[in-house]
Amino acid sequence: FPHRFVKRFNLRRDLFVNDEARAHWKKLLLALLGQRNPYTDTVPLQDPALLALVLSNEGGVVELAFREGGGWKAPVPEVYAEPFARWMRARYADEAAWRLAWGLDVQTGESLAGGVALPTQWRSMGARQRDFMRFVSELEQETYRWMHDSASAQGFKGLTTAYNNWNWLHSDISRSAL
Repeated sequence: FPHRFVKRFNLRRDLFVNDEARAHWKKLLLALLGQRNPYTDTVPLQDPALLALVLSNEGGVVELAFREGGGWKAPVPEVYAEPFARWMRARYADEAAWRLAWGLDVQTGESLAGGVALPTQWRSMGARQRDFMRFVSELEQETYRWMHDSASAQGFKGLTTAYNNWNWLHSDISRSAL
């Protein structure tokens, strides 16, 4: 039967690009693990017996798109367009440096100031794919650090992990922050 929330929200994806999603994730963390247990008088996040947290289960950028959109033919979600454009502007000193690095991968009408198109598929060759996957790795590492710091700020002293998804090549780089 129809469900009012199915395919309406995507917290795991939105954690990478949306401050409201991050605020909601933090609210969930505190609701689930930040409340005092009336029976033990402990706060789970501060309990030394809590060894580890999986901060986002199977929450990698490629993993999520792969599952949501139909495997390798899944489109790259548009929510990454503006963050990728910002990342590109920070990565390259100027338009000339970017055009030199990308060469024939630059499409008509693209510019650092006006925007760079997302890759059209997850597995491809070239400068666009190389830079996009670097962007993804850095985005995953930054998001992991934010989640880890959020749990630590609430008193959690145990181990944390994330991106426990398939063996995507870039995930090894993302996991290096763990």
